[in-house]
Amino acid sequence: MEKLVFDYTYCSEPECWEWNIPFEYISKEKFIFDVLENPMILNKIGVSVYEYQLIPKIQSDLDYITNVDEYVFTLDEWFNKNKTII
Repeated sequence: MEKLVFDYTYCSEPECWEWNIPFEYISKEKFIFDVLENPMILNKIGVSVYEYQLIPKIQSDLDYITNVDEYVFTLDEWFNKNKTII
């Protein structure tokens, strides 16, 4: 199992929210492939995608599904992206 982080931030007036969800999966590549095959897998890590199934128009608006490879990092990748250099 590989330690991964789902790191996504969304900002639009008047709201802003972010997900930084650590989880384990077989591999980063397998997780990306599995999400592209079945976006409902994101529900298992705490990312709500029920509207993806219910509202066809919203499917293209959920970039964290179609571009999931941009938002999943190994623990080391995530740390290097977010570390503060003192």
